[in-house]
Amino acid sequence: MADHSADLTALVRTAADRTIAVVGEAVVDVYVRGVARGLCREAPVPALAVQAEQAEPGGAANLAANISALGARPRLVAEVAGHGAGAMLRAGLGAAGVPLTWLVDTDRPTVVKKRISVGGHTLLRLDEGLEPRPNLAAAGTTLVAAAQSAIETADAVVISDYDHGTLGNPEQMFAGAGDLVLVVDARHPHRYAGLRPTAVTPNYAEAVTALGLTALDDGAQRLEQLRDKGPDLLGRTGAGCVVVTLASLGAMVFEPNRRPYHSRAPQRVPGESIGAGDAFAAAFVLALASGADPPVATELATQAATTAVAASAGTAVVDRVSLMARWHQPTKLLTPDELGQWVAATRRAGCRIVFTNGCFDLLHEGHVTFLSQARALGEVLLVAVNDDASVRALKGAQRPVVPLAGRLRMLSALSCVDGVFGFAATTATELIRRVRPDIYAKGGDYRDSRLPESAVLAELGIEVRVLDYLPERSTTSIIDRVRALG
Repeated sequence: MADHSADLTALVRTAADRTIAVVGEAVVDVYVRGVARGLCREAPVPALAVQAEQAEPGGAANLAANISALGARPRLVAEVAGHGAGAMLRAGLGAAGVPLTWLVDTDRPTVVKKRISVGGHTLLRLDEGLEPRPNLAAAGTTLVAAAQSAIETADAVVISDYDHGTLGNPEQMFAGAGDLVLVVDARHPHRYAGLRPTAVTPNYAEAVTALGLTALDDGAQRLEQLRDKGPDLLGRTGAGCVVVTLASLGAMVFEPNRRPYHSRAPQRVPGESIGAGDAFAAAFVLALASGADPPVATELATQAATTAVAASAGTAVVDRVSLMARWHQPTKLLTPDELGQWVAATRRAGCRIVFTNGCFDLLHEGHVTFLSQARALGEVLLVAVNDDASVRALKGAQRPVVPLAGRLRMLSALSCVDGVFGFAATTATELIRRVRPDIYAKGGDYRDSRLPESAVLAELGIEVRVLDYLPERSTTSIIDRVRALG
């Protein structure tokens, strides 16, 4: 069997073969940067000596640019003027590798969002071209025809609606979407409920508005506020999945009849984060179009948004190399020598350690759900992974499908995993003695007394938690289904 040690990159590489139709509202983001020269004589406001001015694709145009940078093929459907800011936008799209084929000419001015900043701090934003626009149904069918042309032969569709008034009559516009993956990234996602989208990606403010709730300032309170609101959000949006983005808190995934999944963002990097939502949406739709489950797609999208936040100032575009570099970050991978230091440092920080172990071959939805639940039991989650020889001893000569190096890197990319390392034994008994975790978590159809490690756990007084078992989402069942397909 081929070496799967590079399978960590398979999802991003598969996404490069996808064609994504982006239908939405394109804007031009203009950045004016300079230094303050003191206060004006005529008014108590700062005088700015301009040092640089740049224009970049924004809104739906930035989403398309991110899809292109991730190696896929975007088809942007949007109204764009052929002059002024529209001409700048077309030039920026061409430079970003976004085809202009599906752009619709318009006499209306292209929206411009101009940000004035000093020393990296934005002082003011000036918006142009946001005057009321007629509804699409009254404005003609040109945009509808372009959307239907772009959707044809596409692998997925993403709607980027900033509520500028140019998108209307969604049932007519997206009539050709059929069974395609359809992601709605809209200021008011409930407007698209009739399309029964695959997923919607509101931010926190948009989600609480849709629910008729009051926005909260505290991050932990926001999480608790939303935790049981999945059914309401799914019902109001008509979506098969709702992913609420929460900035530095990551994202919450809601699906019918399943527990919410929390994708945790790495520590926020200071700086501008304009375009992070577009980077999230681009990676998310590409992952879904490549066959990923929503929690896994959200993990990838969270990494893309984090990469965008860490990017240079401006409207962020995340390329495939940068995303994989973050996805491959080795900081969570522990050697045997580093394990003791990691545990000691975690203890000094006063954190409760949740520990688990397993083969984690062909990382799938069941694994991700279990690990997320385990992480919620304490402050850090430490995962021990059976090496290839011990997997063969446990699972048979044809396993593992993915060698140890790939399994370690894949697990280290999950936001719910804080530390991961390989081990050679078929049980975790000696590791439990060495780590002495606060909680030992196990997924599957185990009972405490059936765990191979039950004696040492009882001896050390370690709490045991057996979490959800998803038999239909096991590696063995996946392999059996693949074999059944011939």
